[in-house]
Amino acid sequence: MLSQRNGRLKRRFHSQADNSSFLLWFSCKPVLIISMEATPDGKDQAFLLKLSDTLRAETGVEAIGNRATQLIARQLGADRVYLVSLNPNDDTVLVTHETRRQDMPPLQGSYRGADFPAAIQEIFERTIVYTDVRTDARLTDMDRLSFAGLGAVGFLAASIRRGSQTMIWAAGALSTQPRSWTASEVALFEDAVERTWAAIERARGEEALRQSEDKYRTLFESMDEGFHMSELLYNEAGQAVDWRYLDVNAVFERQTGLLNAAGQLGSVTTPNTEPYWLEAYDQVIKTGQPLRFENYHAATRRWYSAYASRVGGAGSRLFAVMFDDITDRKVTQEALRESEQQKALLLTLSDRLQTLTRPDLVQEVALQLLGEHLGLSRAYFFRAEADQQGWHHVIESAYQREPGQPSVIGRHSLKPFGSWLFEGLEQGQVVEVANVTEVNGLTPDELSVYQGIGVAAFLNVPLLRYGTYSAGIAVHSPVPRVWKPTELALIRDVALRTWDTIERTKAEEALRASQKRFESIANLVPDLLWDSQPDGSTYWYNQRWLDYTGQRFEEAIGWGWMEAIHPDDREASAKRYSEAVAVGTSLQQEHRIRRHDGAYRWFVVSASPLIDENGQVINMYGAATDIHESKQAEEALRQLEQRNRLAIEAAELATWEWDLVTDQVYWNELHFQLLGMAVESNPLPSEAFMSHLHPDDAEAIKDQLTQAIAQRTLYDAEFRIVREDGVIRWMSGYGRVMVEQNGQPVRVSGVMMDITDRKEAQEALRQSEERQRAILDSAKDYAIFTTDLDQRVTSWNPGAEALFGYSEEEILQQPVDRLYNPEDRQQNIPRQEAQIAIRVGRFDNERWHSRQDGSLFYGSGVVTPLRDETGSLIGLLKVMRDLTVQKRAEEALQEADRRKDEFLAMLAHELRNPMSTIRSGLQILSLTQGKDEMSRSTVDMMNRQTDHLVRMVDDLLDVSRISQGKIELQTQRMNLVDAVRQALEAVSSLYQERGHRLLVNLPRTGIELDGDATRLMQLVSNLLTNAARYTPSGGQVRISLEHIGQEALLQVEDTGIGLRAEHLESIFELFVQGDNSLARSQGGLGLGLTLVKRLTELHGGRVEARSEGLGKGSDFRVWLPTLTVAPTPGPSSDSKPTAPASAPQLLLIDDNADAAFTLSMLLKLKGYQVHTCLNGRQGIQAAEELRPRVILCDIGMPELDGYQTCQLIRQQVWGKDMILIALTGYGQDEDKQLAKEAGFDAHLAKPVDLAVLIKLLNELLQTNRD
Repeated sequence: MLSQRNGRLKRRFHSQADNSSFLLWFSCKPVLIISMEATPDGKDQAFLLKLSDTLRAETGVEAIGNRATQLIARQLGADRVYLVSLNPNDDTVLVTHETRRQDMPPLQGSYRGADFPAAIQEIFERTIVYTDVRTDARLTDMDRLSFAGLGAVGFLAASIRRGSQTMIWAAGALSTQPRSWTASEVALFEDAVERTWAAIERARGEEALRQSEDKYRTLFESMDEGFHMSELLYNEAGQAVDWRYLDVNAVFERQTGLLNAAGQLGSVTTPNTEPYWLEAYDQVIKTGQPLRFENYHAATRRWYSAYASRVGGAGSRLFAVMFDDITDRKVTQEALRESEQQKALLLTLSDRLQTLTRPDLVQEVALQLLGEHLGLSRAYFFRAEADQQGWHHVIESAYQREPGQPSVIGRHSLKPFGSWLFEGLEQGQVVEVANVTEVNGLTPDELSVYQGIGVAAFLNVPLLRYGTYSAGIAVHSPVPRVWKPTELALIRDVALRTWDTIERTKAEEALRASQKRFESIANLVPDLLWDSQPDGSTYWYNQRWLDYTGQRFEEAIGWGWMEAIHPDDREASAKRYSEAVAVGTSLQQEHRIRRHDGAYRWFVVSASPLIDENGQVINMYGAATDIHESKQAEEALRQLEQRNRLAIEAAELATWEWDLVTDQVYWNELHFQLLGMAVESNPLPSEAFMSHLHPDDAEAIKDQLTQAIAQRTLYDAEFRIVREDGVIRWMSGYGRVMVEQNGQPVRVSGVMMDITDRKEAQEALRQSEERQRAILDSAKDYAIFTTDLDQRVTSWNPGAEALFGYSEEEILQQPVDRLYNPEDRQQNIPRQEAQIAIRVGRFDNERWHSRQDGSLFYGSGVVTPLRDETGSLIGLLKVMRDLTVQKRAEEALQEADRRKDEFLAMLAHELRNPMSTIRSGLQILSLTQGKDEMSRSTVDMMNRQTDHLVRMVDDLLDVSRISQGKIELQTQRMNLVDAVRQALEAVSSLYQERGHRLLVNLPRTGIELDGDATRLMQLVSNLLTNAARYTPSGGQVRISLEHIGQEALLQVEDTGIGLRAEHLESIFELFVQGDNSLARSQGGLGLGLTLVKRLTELHGGRVEARSEGLGKGSDFRVWLPTLTVAPTPGPSSDSKPTAPASAPQLLLIDDNADAAFTLSMLLKLKGYQVHTCLNGRQGIQAAEELRPRVILCDIGMPELDGYQTCQLIRQQVWGKDMILIALTGYGQDEDKQLAKEAGFDAHLAKPVDLAVLIKLLNELLQTNRD
C-alpha cells in the first residue's frame, strides 16, 4: 500500500571534499511512503541475518560502513549506496561511506548547507522513493538537475531520526536506470539501514571503551564486566600449552561460576577447554595487538564476548581479558531467524530504548510497548532454572494492564501449571495456548491456577543458549485468543532487541562510572594533573590545577597553561616537551608555576606518552609535584657550604685530604706553614706528616687515625708537632672518612689548627676556652647562640641565621622570646627553660620554633649555663638543630600505623564473614552427615583446617603482635605425633605438585606434651613448606620425630639449596630469606621460620639450623619439653554444650545472607527457635513483634550498623532486659569495648565455634534468669 505526503523541501550543499563547485539539490514534493504491511521473504530474512552477523564481526566504524554499503548495494542491485551523517550543531552534512560503480564520481566528503530553508528537515522524516526522477511530475527542473549530479534515475532514501530531534543519520540507494522499488525492497532497505546504524553505534561505543582502557586499567575491578589477569605458559618448543589465572574480579566468578580461580591453571579449573581460547591468547601475546572475539565455553556452557590485550612490552607473557556473558544475546539472535518484526512498533521501540541508560527501564519500556500493542493483560521476561523438582521461571519485571491483577514477580515452579505442557521449551519449541480450558490433560487444579491469575490464553517463547534453555518471554491474554504468526515473530524480535539494548546500557553505564571514578580520584591527589595533545595544547586538568593557579577551565584549556609558567622557564619547558613528543619518550623537568596569589613555586613535571599502533604519540599525560621547599633547602645548603669555605679561610685552618689508595695527602698552604715547610703544589706521602709528630705523641696519634678509619668514627686529637726549624707547637686535628668504595674507606678529610697560644694561656683564658669547646662540641648542629641573664641574644652563628632566618644584625640584643612560637611565649617557656638549665646544669628539649617569616620548624635544643673564671653565671648557651623532617616522618609513620590498624580491622571483618559461613556449614554437616567413617573424618579434617585458617588470619592481621612476639597459646595436654601427622596431611598436595620424595619416620607410641596443637601443627607445616620451597623438583625431604629423655626432637632434612654459614642464625629473623636465586624465585615474606622460632620458644623449646653450605641441603631441628606424668582423663569428646530442653527464641540480624542462613540452620538443628533479618531496621521491627530472649547482631551493616541497632533496642521498654550478643568480624580489643558501650552483653568474633556460642547462651540465659 502506497501513501503520499505533500510538501516541498530544497537544500543546497557546498562541497568541502574538493575545490569544485559541486551542488547537491534535494527536493521533495509528494513523497512515497511504504506501508508497514510489507514483510521480507525468506531470502530477505537470510540477507538481514547475514548483514547483522557480518557487521557484528567488524570492530571499526569505517569497516562497518564500507561493508554495509557493499552488501546493501549487492542485495538491491543498486549502482550507488551511501551513508550520510548530519551535525545539527554546526549545520554540517558528512557523506561518510559509499559503494558505487567504478565509472561514477565519488560522493564522500563534508558539505555545508547554511543557506538551506528549515523545511528541508522533513525530507529526513520519511522513507523517500522515486521510480524515475526525470519524468516524475512532482519534481522541479532544479530537483532533476540535483539528482543528475548524483547520477540518480531511480532513487531510494531512509533515515534514522530520534523523537523530535533533527536527523542524525541517513542512507541512500540509487540506480542509473528507472526502477520500480518493491515494497519488500523498501522494507529490506529500511531494516538494513536500522541495523547498520545500530552496528556503527555499537562500534563507536566499543572504540570509546578501547581508547579508555589504558587510562582506566586500574579501575577494571569496579566494572560490570568479568576480568582476569593471567600468564600464558609455553612448552620447550615455544608452543602455548596452558595459562595461569593471576587475578580475577568478582564478576568473573559470577559469570563463569569458577570459584578461587586465582593461582590455578586453566586446564585445572576447566579441563578440556576448547583450543580456540588458547590460540586467541597466544596471538595476543605474540603480536602485542588487542583482540576482540566471541567464543563458546563448553565447561561453563556460556557464550562470552572477550577483549584480550597483552600487559607489558614484547616478551611479556601477561595478558588481561575483559569479557561479558552474551549467552542471552546469542539465543536471541538465533530466535531472530524465525521471524521478522512489525516495523512500526520496532522503530518506536528503537527510538524509546535509544535514550534509556538503565537495564530495568529498558525491560519496562519494551514490555509496556509490546503489551499495549498486542492488547495483552500481562507480559514478562523470565529466566529458566532447573533443579530436582523440575523447571522454574524467575520473573523480575512484568507488564500488567490492570493494577489489580495478581503479581507474578518471583520464582515459580511449573508443576502447578502442568509442567508436561512446557516440556518443549527445552528444545526451543514455543508453547502456544489459545484457550486453557480446551487443553487436553490439564487437571482441575492446574486449570484453577491459570484462572487464579487471569490467564485464558498465553504464549511462552523460549530463548536457547546454543541448545540450552535459559530464558524467555511470556505473554498472557485474559480471554481466549488465536495467536498470529506475525505476533509470534514480533515477540521474538522484541526479546532480541531488548536484550541487545540491555547490553548496550550496561556497557555505557560502566564507561560513565569508570570516567567518573577516574576524575574523582584525580581530583583527590595533591599533584597538578593534565592531559595534552602532541602540540602542547591541553584539554583536561584536574581540580587541583585550577585551585592552585586560580585559572578557570575556559582560561586553562588549550594553551592557557603557558600563562601559569614563569616567563623565564616557558621557552625551555616548551622545547623539552616538543623533544619528548618527537622521540616518544617520557619527560621530566623542573620549572616554576604561578600560584593564584601571584607567587611562583618550583615543581617537578613528569609526563608520559600514549603511543598508537603506528608508534605516534597521540596524548601526553602529566603530573606536576610541588618541590618548592626542597628547592629552597638545596639553595640554603649551597650557601651554607660557601659560608663554611669562607669560614675555614677566615679561621686560618689547615686542611688536608688523604687518599688511602695512593697514600697521597693534599695540604692547603697553611698546613705547610704550620709545619714550617716550603709550600708545594703536589701531594705528599702521609709520612711527611707522621715524621713531624712529637716522639711522645706519634704512636697515640697513629693509633687514633687507624681506629677512626677502621671504625668510620671521628678523628679528634690534640698533639705536638716538631716544625722544620725544631720548634715544638701544639696542634688540634679533626677528620673523618668521607669517601668509601665497595665498603672500603678510600679518602679521609680533616683540618688542623695551631692551639699553642691556647695551651699556654689555658688557665687565663678558661672562660673563652669553655665557650670555644661548647661550640666545637656542638659543631654538627645548625644553630649556636648565647643570651645574657635578661634573655637577650648576645651571639649568633651562621647556622642560627640559616635556621631562624634572622641575620646577626637583626637579632643581637633582641629578646630570645621571638624565636619561640606564640603558644610557648604565652606559657613563658623561654624563662622556664633558662631556670631549669641554671638549676640542674642543662636542659634538653624538642619543640616547634618560629622563623622570621612566621613559618615553624621542629627543633632539638640543649641549653647550658655560661660562667666566668670565678664561676659566676654570665649567660646561657643554646645549641639547636632542625628535626622537622624527622618529626614529619614520625607523624607520617604514626598516621600510616593508624591507617594500617583500620585496614587490618576491616580486612579481619571481611575475611571472617565468609569463614563464619564455612564454619557454620561444616558444623551443619557434622550434625547431619552420614555415620560412615570417611564422612566423619573428612568433616573433621575440614573443621581442623578451618580452625587453622582462622588462627592464621588472626596472626596475619595483627602484625604488631607478630613483630613483638605476642602470640597467645591455647595449651592443653596433647599428642605431638598427631600434630605432625596432621601437618603432613596439610602439605601432602604441595609435595605431590613439586614432585618431592617425602620420607616419614614417626614413633608408634604418642609423645605427650603441654602445647597448643594448632600452633605446633603450624610449626611443623612451616618447616615442611620451607623444605619443599627451597628443594628443587624431584628432591628428597625427610622428617623424623623421637623422644629423647625429657625432650622431643623433631628433625626436617632436605636435599635443597642449603644455607651459608652466616645465615644459620639470621634465617630465623623477620623477613630474612636465603641469599640465592632459587630462594628469591620462590617468593614469600620470610615469616615462616621466624614463627617457627617464636612458637618453639613459647613452648619452652629451642630450634637450630644446620647446613654444610650452598647446594648441600639443610637440617632444621626442634627440641620441645615433654610430660612425664600420666595424662589426666579429660572431658569426653562427645560432651558438648547443648541447648536447654526448652530452647528460647533467638533473633539473628546479619546483612550477610549466607552467614545468617547457615548459622540459623545450625542453631535450629540444636533445637533453638531462630528468626533472621538482613538489616538493622528489619531487626528492630522483628524484635518488637517477636520479643526474643536473645538477639545475635552483626556490627558492619549498611544504613544502620550493629551499634546503632543495639542502642535503639535498648532505648525501648521491651528491649532493656533482652540479651544482645555482638556477632561480628571485628575482633580487636577496641571493638569489644565499643560493643560493651553500645549495650551488648557479650562480643564474639566470627567465625564462631558452635560449642562456644551455646555455652555463652546458656551462661547468659542462666544469669538473666537468676
